[in-house]
Amino acid sequence: MTNAKRISRHFTNDSRCPLCNAQVEDVDHVLRFCPTAHSVWSGVIKGDRIHEFMQLDFKTWIVLNLSSHSGYRTWRTKISYLVLFCGSCGVIVTLWFSVTHWIGIHHLWIDPVRGL
Repeated sequence: MTNAKRISRHFTNDSRCPLCNAQVEDVDHVLRFCPTAHSVWSGVIKGDRIHEFMQLDFKTWIVLNLSSHSGYRTWRTKISYLVLFCGSCGVIVTLWFSVTHWIGIHHLWIDPVRGL
């Protein structure tokens, strides 16, 4: 769950991204705008299309990239773009979850004033 969603459920009062400290960590940030995600996409999408890829509104971005006619091409590969897109999202979410889970565990169990 992103911090933006945690705020809406009153689980936290901090919406910042724990990876890059951006003001709001929402799904769009996690999948596209966090520097970790951006570095994955920069390795997948050809340089002349990356700006357009990052500028679409989130709903259009998801729909376009899940369609077979996305128009985005990567390096020459026999892997379909849809598989590459979904795999890249999977890598990003796994990296995000691993780090935020680690931070969450340590935040819950370690009190900076009293220690453990």
